[in-house]
Amino acid sequence: MRTLLVTSVLFLSSAGGLFASHPRPYEMERIRAVAHELEEAARHVHREAERRRHHYDRAEAHAFARLHELERRARHFHRQVERYRQNPYHTERDFLQLRGAYFRAAEVLPALHGDRHVRRDFERVRYLMHLLDEYYVDRGSWLERRYD
Repeated sequence: MRTLLVTSVLFLSSAGGLFASHPRPYEMERIRAVAHELEEAARHVHREAERRRHHYDRAEAHAFARLHELERRARHFHRQVERYRQNPYHTERDFLQLRGAYFRAAEVLPALHGDRHVRRDFERVRYLMHLLDEYYVDRGSWLERRYD
């Protein structure tokens, strides 16, 4: 039974069905550019939301914490991409952590009480995350989750 389980996991992982992938070294220049834009976009969304703060309630504070986490993860991911351009495998975990921060921020965005400017700016973050998915997420894997 154990051999069957190990064989199944190895087969599925080799088919690209279970795990995130990592980009090729020749793709890293494009990823570096997107990571730079993403860091700036996440910083902008976070700062714009803070600037437009007006409810000062617990839900809004939670949303700001999630936007802060997204900005921090985007900054870290960008630094890792810059550092490991020749070995993109090292950026895979950082992307997955960034991806989680993105989805957590997206879930609490409604707590900003309909601020359409912040939502519009967040669309840029969504678009850039989608671009990075093309390099890091195998289609059909357990990681695939739409940004819509």
